[in-house]
Amino acid sequence: MPLPGAGEKPPIVVELQSPWHMGERPASRVANLMLLAMAVARRSAGAEVAVPVAGLACAAPPGNAFAMAVSRAFAHFDRAGLVVGWGEDPLQPVSSLPRRGRVHGPFWLAQGQLARLRFHYEGRTLTARQQRALWSQCAGAAQGPAAEPRGDARRLEAGLETWVRLLVLRQAAEEGRLPLAEVVGAFEGVLDPAHSSDDDLSRLWALHLQARYARLARQTDVSRGLYARLLARCRASARRAQVPRQERVRIPVLQAMAEIGIAWCDHQDNRSAIALRRLQRMRAQFDGDAAASPPLRLSSRLAAEYFNLRALARRSVMLSDDGAPSRAEDAAQVLNDMQLALLCAVETDSLTLMEAVASNLGYTLWLLGPALDERLGRDAGRLLAIRWILAGEALCRRHGLGSGSYWNIIYICRVARGALSQTHDGSFGEGRQHEGDPVRFWRARVWPLADLRAQLQSPSPEAAGSALADRQLQSLCDLLLPPSLPDWLTLTGRMLAAVQQEGDAVSPVQLGAAMLEHLWQLALHGHGLAPLRQQLRALMPQLTGAQRRYVREELRRLSYLSCD
Repeated sequence: MPLPGAGEKPPIVVELQSPWHMGERPASRVANLMLLAMAVARRSAGAEVAVPVAGLACAAPPGNAFAMAVSRAFAHFDRAGLVVGWGEDPLQPVSSLPRRGRVHGPFWLAQGQLARLRFHYEGRTLTARQQRALWSQCAGAAQGPAAEPRGDARRLEAGLETWVRLLVLRQAAEEGRLPLAEVVGAFEGVLDPAHSSDDDLSRLWALHLQARYARLARQTDVSRGLYARLLARCRASARRAQVPRQERVRIPVLQAMAEIGIAWCDHQDNRSAIALRRLQRMRAQFDGDAAASPPLRLSSRLAAEYFNLRALARRSVMLSDDGAPSRAEDAAQVLNDMQLALLCAVETDSLTLMEAVASNLGYTLWLLGPALDERLGRDAGRLLAIRWILAGEALCRRHGLGSGSYWNIIYICRVARGALSQTHDGSFGEGRQHEGDPVRFWRARVWPLADLRAQLQSPSPEAAGSALADRQLQSLCDLLLPPSLPDWLTLTGRMLAAVQQEGDAVSPVQLGAAMLEHLWQLALHGHGLAPLRQQLRALMPQLTGAQRRYVREELRRLSYLSCD
């Protein structure tokens, strides 16, 4: 904001939401909305620059309280150094106006006062057009001389305008037609108060989607701030009588989504223990009595999001405890949450949710293998893990995403080379100390692609009589691991080339994971690692602390298999 020149009075910031402020001092809702109404009137093209008392009905308390509210408003004006007049003659000097009868208005800004006012709403300075739209919504009046729908009809029309913008932006983001960072910025226009009421659920959903896409764009600090704003707005809307009841009963769903969104931010920032505690505080809303919170229990999509994230957060906490996921009870809880998430995803008939949960379930079966081996057996658990990852990939590709998910390929490559088992069963040290060729030793431990394909195509003994289902599982194998692939080296090479071609559309951690898998296959096939290893090291500053530690440990292990 530019500094005032010599002789100029400084501008005054007027906050149009709680906490109400006028300049540096606290103010009242009535005073600030009166200023907004008078500013809109002073700026209007017509000759009428005064605001009648009837025009302040939305801002003023009912009955005798109005007179006291007006008196306090003028006290705020005086403290801020604003000159506000009353009566029928806006040209009359304010100093000559009698205070008796002031409460009857009409009210107007004296000449030169409008230029000092800066109206703020949700952290933004409103333009003249936005001020006019916001006041029109508050007053329930039409903008301009033409008659427009009022009351519920006008609210519905404005809400539908917001919904269509919201859905178009969401679809563009989901299909990848717009960069996520650009989508986040575009939602600012949807949230413009000129488009719909502040209490309209469409605007609250737009804020939720803006926060979600900020998180997916790896802007977790921005996302947290937006989710916090959404929580505050939800609480305020739940208390306002003008919000229709059928909308007000859905607000707890949005509040819960904001809480889950903040937990997602914590999980993405490798603060999974904090995320898990936040989710545990919400446990009664999903695990408790259905009568306690029916809107949440009846939202299968929200429940799927909750159980899926709780499983992922608990899994991360388990894996971070001395690197040994050996607690069978916790592992069973993770799988139970994954199963509940899958059940809720099926209830929603959402392929996107089913794909995410299926892939997560498959990789979880592998990651928590040491805690589950006693139940499933090592080979059975490994095969089941890959089946679930393949199922997730099939859903992903059939949902219009074309190339599917690189993560699913990365997960299968990790399972095939026994990534986790090398860490926890002591065999990595055995391979390093092997007197013969360590590369040959480790190649013998890798699950050959041909053997994996053969096992996936064999009927499951537990699924007798399900020949049709078995054939569908075989088609999943052909989808991701076609017979034209000779070995894992070819697969990881093709995957890395595709990931690198994606550019900024792929996250640094995903690019780093693809590089690591190809490095492992290069080492196991006796090829040089230096050029790709250097690229991976150059990428490390873009990773989080936990991700860098993982990459450094993998590179250290690779050094025992390569001489370059």
